[in-house]
Amino acid sequence: LREPHLSEGIRSLHGFAVIVIVSLSVGAIAAGTLAYQNVNARAPSVGPVYDIPAVANVSVLASNSRFSPTAFNLTASMVTKITILNEDDTPHTFTYTNNGTRYSHDLTGSSTTQFFVLFSQPGTVPFSSVLTPDVGMNGTMTIVAP
Repeated sequence: LREPHLSEGIRSLHGFAVIVIVSLSVGAIAAGTLAYQNVNARAPSVGPVYDIPAVANVSVLASNSRFSPTAFNLTASMVTKITILNEDDTPHTFTYTNNGTRYSHDLTGSSTTQFFVLFSQPGTVPFSSVLTPDVGMNGTMTIVAP
């Protein structure tokens, strides 16, 4: 009697069953490995994540219902991180218009707020607190050419 060739065994019902069982086993092992990796993965970092780095920083103080400084320079076409420390117990806003869009960042009492800005053209951009603009919570950002 001759020994069957390997290709004949794979074409049989038993050969097909072996292929199915091996495929399911490999799939189960792969799925279990991925699940284990996801369970043991570190939790994502808390807080905002940005895909652009800040290349300039500006710090502003909100205290006694006043901004300080009331005027500062930013460079056009440069991402700038603005950090505002609100020392007052009362909330304020930092409100300005960029390219026709009005932005208003809430400054809760006794807190620090950070945000990123990008101005495309040189010019002057007034800012204020919409809650208290009449008592001195206003100023000007001067956007200078790069």
